[in-house]
Amino acid sequence: MEETFELVPGPDADTITQRVKVCMPVCINPYARAGMPKIECREPAVGEMGVPCRGVKDGSCEFTVTQMLEIEIPIRFGAEAETGGTYVTCGCRENILMQDDSPAPPEEN
Repeated sequence: MEETFELVPGPDADTITQRVKVCMPVCINPYARAGMPKIECREPAVGEMGVPCRGVKDGSCEFTVTQMLEIEIPIRFGAEAETGGTYVTCGCRENILMQDDSPAPPEEN
């Protein structure tokens, strides 16, 4: 995942934004299910005397059916943000660092 952080100054407070690239793998598993075949005779049966059958004895006819599919997949991207608790250090001036990360000056007596 690619991450980018950006500090955005605002009128009341600075905010930090994070840009993330999200992705979702998609796998298409095609299938074809045959329904019950419907068989209709297109010509009337004809009886012929002395005419041998043509074709392959005990054979079969095979064919293929092809269908182009268009697959539409609705995908909604989003994110949820979680924030942690707040922390405070009280009464320990020597433990609090200034904004430039240098130690706080010693207390005056």
